[in-house]
Amino acid sequence: MVMSNVKEGKMASQNKELMSAFMKRDETQGYISNLEKLRGDGSVTEESYQAMKAEYNNRLTTTEKQIAEIKVQLSNELQLRRNDLMAYKTELEKLGTKFKVGELPIEKYRASDRKLRLKIQGIESDISQLETLISAKSSADIVELSPKREGPQLELTVPRVEWDWGRLLRRLGILICVVGTIVAVLFVPCQVLGTTVGWHPIWEDTGFGTRAYSFINTTTLILELVIINIVGAALIFLGFRLRPR
Repeated sequence: MVMSNVKEGKMASQNKELMSAFMKRDETQGYISNLEKLRGDGSVTEESYQAMKAEYNNRLTTTEKQIAEIKVQLSNELQLRRNDLMAYKTELEKLGTKFKVGELPIEKYRASDRKLRLKIQGIESDISQLETLISAKSSADIVELSPKREGPQLELTVPRVEWDWGRLLRRLGILICVVGTIVAVLFVPCQVLGTTVGWHPIWEDTGFGTRAYSFINTTTLILELVIINIVGAALIFLGFRLRPR
């Protein structure tokens, strides 16, 4: 696996080098063509023409030499990959023979067969790309290699939290009605809008160490229950009006 990645990186590097060399060559040939037009129009002196033509020719020769060297490297790599392909195909045929004679169980055979076929498929793809690079005549004949992927890439997205305010208000309204009613029944204010502030239980000491349930300020208790349930009901109603987007 590591060796395969190294070869892929090397091939991608050679691809870029060849592409760059072809572009430099095309660029230099364009300069030479423009120079010839200037000479024909008489827009450049013969001395300047000869000097610049020699410079461009030297640059073109260097670029052509670089292209040839890269293609030699690609040809050597192509031969190595062809040798690898033959070796893997021989190994695949040998694997099939071992299975037929009963040396390998079917599970092991299938796993090894799949592994070898994947390697062969990858080598055949490399050979096709190398042949394309070697036969290229210009940068237009080269397609930039894309990195191979082992499997589908998963795009992880963080889900956006959407608050259901309607449900929240409904639950809050129910909570207020239930808890508020319990609190109102167990505790009532001493006075309504009076000077005494605070709450006290409606259980009172009746003397002789006994306590009895006593309604203190029944009107206030009823008023509290009404107000609490109105608030709770209003929140519940508002919750039903709000719908999640």
